[in-house]
Amino acid sequence: MKKIRHIKDFPGAACGFPTRFYKATIKTGFDSVPAKMKIVLQDTGWVISNLVAMAIATVTEKSKRQRLIKHLLHTLFWVCLFFPLVVNSQSRSLTATQNTLDSLKGILVELPDGDSAVVNLKQITQLYFTGIYQLDSARKYGTLLYELGQRIENEKGIALGQYYLGRVADGKGDYVTATNYLKAFLESDVVRHDTLLLASGLYSMANICIHQGDLEEALNYQLQVLRLDEASGDSSTIGLSLNNLGIIMKELNRSQEAIEYLERAKSIFENLGDEANVAMALSNLGGLYANEGDNVKALNVFRRSLDIYERLNHERGIALALEHIGMVEGKMGEFEKSLNNHHRSLAIKKKLELKKEMAESFHQIALIHNTMHHTDSARYYFTLGLDIAEDIGDKKGIRRAYKELADLEAGNHNFKKAYEFFVSYHRISDSILNESTASQVIQLETKYGVEKSKAEILNLKNQQKLNDRLSKTLRWALVTTAFLALLSISFLIYRARTNKKLFQIEQKHAQNAKIAYDQLKSTQSQLIQSEKMASLGELTAGIAHEIQNPLNFVNNFSEVSNEMIDEMNAELNKGDVKEARIITTEIKQNLEKINHHGKRASDIVKGMLQHSRGSSGVTESTDINALVDEYVRLAYHGSRAKDKSFNATIKTDFDEAIGKIDIVPQDIGRVVLNLIGNAFYAVNERKKVEGERFEPTVSASTKKTGDKILISVTDNGNGIPQKVVDKIFQPFFTTKPTGQGTGLGLSLAYDIVKAHGGEIKVETKEGEGSEFIIQLPVV
Repeated sequence: MKKIRHIKDFPGAACGFPTRFYKATIKTGFDSVPAKMKIVLQDTGWVISNLVAMAIATVTEKSKRQRLIKHLLHTLFWVCLFFPLVVNSQSRSLTATQNTLDSLKGILVELPDGDSAVVNLKQITQLYFTGIYQLDSARKYGTLLYELGQRIENEKGIALGQYYLGRVADGKGDYVTATNYLKAFLESDVVRHDTLLLASGLYSMANICIHQGDLEEALNYQLQVLRLDEASGDSSTIGLSLNNLGIIMKELNRSQEAIEYLERAKSIFENLGDEANVAMALSNLGGLYANEGDNVKALNVFRRSLDIYERLNHERGIALALEHIGMVEGKMGEFEKSLNNHHRSLAIKKKLELKKEMAESFHQIALIHNTMHHTDSARYYFTLGLDIAEDIGDKKGIRRAYKELADLEAGNHNFKKAYEFFVSYHRISDSILNESTASQVIQLETKYGVEKSKAEILNLKNQQKLNDRLSKTLRWALVTTAFLALLSISFLIYRARTNKKLFQIEQKHAQNAKIAYDQLKSTQSQLIQSEKMASLGELTAGIAHEIQNPLNFVNNFSEVSNEMIDEMNAELNKGDVKEARIITTEIKQNLEKINHHGKRASDIVKGMLQHSRGSSGVTESTDINALVDEYVRLAYHGSRAKDKSFNATIKTDFDEAIGKIDIVPQDIGRVVLNLIGNAFYAVNERKKVEGERFEPTVSASTKKTGDKILISVTDNGNGIPQKVVDKIFQPFFTTKPTGQGTGLGLSLAYDIVKAHGGEIKVETKEGEGSEFIIQLPVV
C-alpha cells in the first residue's frame, strides 16, 4: 500500500503550473492490479485521487455512499479500459482532464449545499484553470464557489473563490480586478492561519506585480513566499519561489543574480523529476540570455525547453517555446524560420483559445513583417492583435497596438491615419492613467473613513467602560460613605488619565486623517490638470481648421501679388507708367488683405497659447456672445477632424443686450467647449442608430434675465436616463463607453461655474434630447 501526499507523486501529472493546492492523503492499492493496467492507473492517478477524495469528503448517508461508490467504480472501469488505447496520443492528458471534469460535475449535481460541494467546486475550478486553461469556465465555477461560500458562510469557500477569480483576472490581463480579489483572499482569517494558502496568495500577487512592472513590490511578496516555503521544507514550492525571484532579478537588470536563482530552481526541479517546471526554468533562462544579446545560447536553451514540452505533450508550453524561438530567430535575421515558428505557436493557441497569448503572436508576426517592410501584412496582423485586445479588454495591449499602427502609418507618410491612431493611443493611455488615479482616490477616501470610524469606535468603547465604572461606584456608595469618597477620588484620577490618553489617540487619528485628506486633494488637483490638458487636445483640432482659412488667404494674395509685380515691371519696361501705378494700387490692397488675415491667424494662435497656459484665475471683461460663438465653431471643427462623416445643424441665438461681463474667459470657454462637445457626441450616437431620417441639431443661445446671464446648450440626441441624472456632475461618472470619456468634464465644468458664483443644471428627456443651462451673475 502506497501513501500519496502530493499530486507530483503521480507519474504524468506535471502540468507546468504551481501546484500549491494539490495536497491529500489517499491510500491506493495497486498490488493486485495487472502490470499493464498498473501503468495506466499510475498515469491516471490524478483522476482517481480526485474521485476518491470527493467520495470520502461527500458521503454522509449510506444510500448516497452506495450511489457514489457505484459511480466511482463505473468511472474507474472506463478510465482503465480507455487509457491504454490512447497512451501515446497527444491529447491523452486533455482527455483525462475532461473525463475528470465530467465526473466531478456529475457528483456536484447530487450534492447539497455544504462543505462537500465547496471541495467539489474547488476541484473543478482548479482543473479548468491549470488542467485545460479555459479561463471563462474557470471564472464561471470560481464565481459559483465564491457565491456558495457566502451562502453557507464557509470562509474557506469564499477565500478560494476570491483566489481563483483573482488568478483568472490576472490571466486575462485585468490586473486591477486580480489585485482586489487576491488582497481580499490574503486578508481572510482562514488564509492567515494556513501557510499553504498564504504562500499561494503571496505568490500570485508577486506574479501580478511582475506583469505590471512593479518589481519592488513583486520582490517583497516573493521573499515572503520564499520564507514560508523554506519553513515548510517543500522543495517544489522552494523551486517555484526561486524561479520567480530569477524573473524579478532579470527585470531589475541584475543578470548574475537572476542566473543563480534560475539555475538553483532548475536543479531542484531536476532532482524532483519535475520536467514541466524544468522546462519553465529553461524558458526563463533563455529569455535572460536573449536580453543580454547571446542569441545562440538563448536559442539552444529554448529548444531544450521545447523538447521537454513535446515529450510531455504540454500544448501551452509548446506554443510558448515556439514563440520564444521565433522571437530569437527574428533578432538573428532568420525571418522565414521566425514566421514559421510564430504561426505554429499561433495555431496551438487558437486551438486552446488562449486569446491573450494569440494577441501576442499576432503582435510578434506583425513586427517581423514590419522589419521585412511588408507594410500590408504588418498592418493586418497589428489589427488582428488590436481586435483581440479590445475583445478581452486588455488596455495595455490596445495601447501597444495603437502605438505600432501610428508609427507604421507615419513611416508610410499616411499622416491622417497615423494621427487617428495616435489620438486613440493617447486616449487609451489617459484612460489607464485615470483608472489608476481613481483607484488611488478611492483608497485615500476609504483610509480617511476608516481612520475616522476607528476613532469613533474607540471613543464609544472607552465611554462604555467609564459608564460601567460609574455604575459600580454608585452601588458601593449605598454600602459605605467612606468607601464612596475613596472610590470617587480614584475614579476621578482614572478618568483624568483615560481622557488624556483618549485625547492623544484622537489627536493622532486626526493627524492621520488630515494627511490622507491632503493626499486626496493633491490627487484631485492632478486629475483636474489632466482634464484641462485633454480639453486642450479637443481645441487643437478645431484651431487647426480655423487657422487654415487665413493662411490660405495669405498664400493666395502673396502669389497674386508676386505675379502683379512681374506685370508692373513689364509695363514699366514698355514705358506705360500709368498702368504700372494702377497695378501698384492693387498690390497695396493685396498687402492690406495679407496683413489683415495674418493678424487674424496671429489672434487664433494667441488664443491657443492662452488656453495652453491654462487659467490665470483673473477675470476679464469679455464679450460672452463672441466667446460662445468661437467655442461652438472650434468644437464643431474638432468633431469633424475626429470623424469626417460627422455633420450637424448648428443654431445660435445671442442676446445682443448682454454686452461684456467679467469672467475668466479660458475657464468659461472650457465649460462651453465641453458642453458643445457632449452635445455633438449625443446627436452623432443617435444618428448612427436612426440613419438618414434623423437630422442632428445642436443649439447655443445666450440671454440676460435681471442680474443673471443664461448660456444654454441644447441637443436632440438620446437624452440622459433619469436614474443617472443626479450623478452626471460627480467625478469619474460617465455614460460614454470605456476609453471615450474620463468622467471629469462635467465635474470640472460644475466646479468652474460654482467658482464664478453661478449654477449649472440640466433638463433632459430620454429619446428627445438634453439642455444644459449655465447661470452666471452680472457683476
